[in-house]
Amino acid sequence: MTRRCCARRSTRRSASPRPVSPGDRGRELSELEHAVSSVQAPVLLLADPRDTLVPIGTARKLARALPDARLQLVHDTGHHLPRRAPDTVAAAIAAFLAATEEPARRPEMRSLRGMNIP
Repeated sequence: MTRRCCARRSTRRSASPRPVSPGDRGRELSELEHAVSSVQAPVLLLADPRDTLVPIGTARKLARALPDARLQLVHDTGHHLPRRAPDTVAAAIAAFLAATEEPARRPEMRSLRGMNIP
């Protein structure tokens, strides 16, 4: 006689997440805007103007809330930018990183490294 020692795996899918109401989305955005205002590093935001999950207005609000943000639009990708436009996303990231490294290469900026300047 053979014994089964393992529990059967359920084939049922979990319930889908509840839809996010506009009120919930607004509250989340407000909390996020408040939190990101303390970010001091340069930030690249990539967005598709037709993204329905994170609307372009939300991306613009986040860009305004971040002290050093760059918003770059990537069209016709929806919410899946890296999957649908990997070359465009990679090029945008590479250009952004090159641009943020540029000031660190200048002699006057190198001499200020490590100093706590208000």
